[in-house]
Formats: sequence, C-alpha cells, structure tokens
Amino acid sequence: MISFLVEKISKKKPTTNTTNTTHNKPMKTKTFITAAVLATAMYASAAITIIDPISVSKEGGGVPQSGSLSQVIDNSGLSFDLNTGDLVPSTLPTHDGGLTYTNNAVRWFTFDLLGAEVPDALIFDLGQLYSTGLGDILFWNYSEQGAGDRGISDVTASFSSDGISYSGDTTVNFTQASLIDNPFAGETVGLNQYGDIRYVKFTDINGPGDGSLIGFSEIRFTALPEPSSTALLGLGGVALMLRRRRK
Repeated sequence: MISFLVEKISKKKPTTNTTNTTHNKPMKTKTFITAAVLATAMYASAAITIIDPISVSKEGGGVPQSGSLSQVIDNSGLSFDLNTGDLVPSTLPTHDGGLTYTNNAVRWFTFDLLGAEVPDALIFDLGQLYSTGLGDILFWNYSEQGAGDRGISDVTASFSSDGISYSGDTTVNFTQASLIDNPFAGETVGLNQYGDIRYVKFTDINGPGDGSLIGFSEIRFTALPEPSSTALLGLGGVALMLRRRRK
C-alpha cells in the first residue's frame, strides 16, 4: 500500500493551474515521499513475536511412529526456549537431535511404510486469532547422522480462523537438517499470510529421498506486527496529502 502511494505521488503530473506554485511542487512531493517512507519505517520496526502453538494433531496415518507430536512445540532439544509473545531472536536457537533415531524425546517422526503411515494432515492450533496474519515459520527439521532420507522436504500449508474452513494453499519447502552438525541450526521460511488466522494445516507431506522416515524436531510461527498508532497516523497523513494534491 505504501509503495503504491509513493509511486503515485512521485509520478503525479503537474496540473495546468497557472498560479505561482511552481516552486512549491518539488518540495511538496519530497514531503509526501518522506512521510510515506517514515510511515513504512515505523511499521517495519514494530515488534515481530513468536507463536508457539498450544497443540498439534494429525489426521489419518497411523503407527508406527516415534515420539509424541507435542514434542515439536515444547522446546525440547532447543538451546533456549521460544514461547508465545517472545521477540524473534536475531539468531535462532540450535536443536540437539542426538543424530540418531533413538533420541525420540525431542522430536517426532513416522515410518512411511508403503505410503500408509504418513498423516494426511498436521493441524496446529495457535491458541488465539491473529488478525494481522502470519509472517514466517521457524523450523528445525529431522536430523540423523549419515541418513539423507529423513525429515520433511515440503508441505502444502493452508490457514483458517475457525479450524473448519481452510484457504490460501501455499507450498512450503524446508531445508534438510545437517547430517553432521549436532546441535544443528533452524531455518526461517517465509509465509506472509494475511487475515484472521488461528489454525495452520499441513497436507501433502513429503520427505527427502525415499521418505522412509518423515518428521521434524521443532516448529514455531511468527505474527505479522500490528502497525503502531504513529505509523497509522503517518499513513493517514500521506493519504490526506495525496487527496489534497489531486484536488
């Protein structure tokens, strides 16, 4: 929206009014653009916070599986906790997965035996409605030393305010966790989904390689920031100046 206003302002052609305002127009244009840039900066500087889902459930699929789904939202294995409302750190915590499939207290995975055991869907309840939408996924994949066919490679994510009707299908790709380093680093994957969101559903869950073990270690989401009142005033001022300029 802001970039649109700036473009409209900067490309506005001079009017045919012959009154002595020629010298003021460049200054006014600069003022308009400056106001828009400041409003943008204030919005961008708003705090981006962590969302730790309150629950995660699955549809379809079965056993065998290892670990509990609750272990992907309980901070187990992370070098420091990430809880709802925390500011997103400049550097994500690492995850100690143990690099062997026996370390099942800090992650979840399921055996894809003939394609029968992978859940049809994973559903995350964020605990409340986020009216500005979601920014990113913070993700720690499944890591097992020397095993390249572990984890999740991609999913289709969809979004809902009520847990019934989902929309906004988006393909999300995840990077394979390190097969050497332990603890290993997490990754930030962009979503940029706007609107009222409380539930996130993963479907079409695929793994790398032969996909024999599909799972992951930990997940968080981030909330898009609420624009500050100052930024809103700045946007309102830009819109008002644009309206006056058109007149």
